[in-house]
Amino acid sequence: MGLGFNSAVRSPSIDQLTQFPFVNDQGTSGAGNDPMKILKALCQSSSGDPIKDPAWVSPKNEAYWLAAGMTVSAFDVLAITAVAMFAFRDSSMVISLFADAVAQMPPEVTDRREMIVYVEIGLIAEMNFVDGYFRIEAALAPTSFLLVPQCHVYGGFALVYWFGVSLSTIS
Repeated sequence: MGLGFNSAVRSPSIDQLTQFPFVNDQGTSGAGNDPMKILKALCQSSSGDPIKDPAWVSPKNEAYWLAAGMTVSAFDVLAITAVAMFAFRDSSMVISLFADAVAQMPPEVTDRREMIVYVEIGLIAEMNFVDGYFRIEAALAPTSFLLVPQCHVYGGFALVYWFGVSLSTIS
């Protein structure tokens, strides 16, 4: 769970979902449970170049956000990590859902060469009243395969609906 005042969270693209720290906390792995170290990791560019790779969390006056997530496992075959986020900025709000689902058979195997199926799917659903759009994207990760690790499966979809922002709400 996370909460931010006078800060904004950058939404990931579908390609960046597995690096998004609210879905995958490996970017803050050295921080442990220290809130200041976690915050520092979220506010810095992971590559050191803030132009090409901006920070996930950045300062923004009168912007607030709340995020809550969980990981669910089913039958030792499926693991889903999902995060719901509500962000308030520019007199409007953004409602987002980010999820990463992994399914593998057989479930107890860790060596990819012994797996029959490994499928990882990323999903983003976002209703953005600030910029005036609704989007749903999903894609198979490049790590997905069938029968052997060299037999990759690819695919995805995207639906984006732009509805515009009234100029009377921007002041």
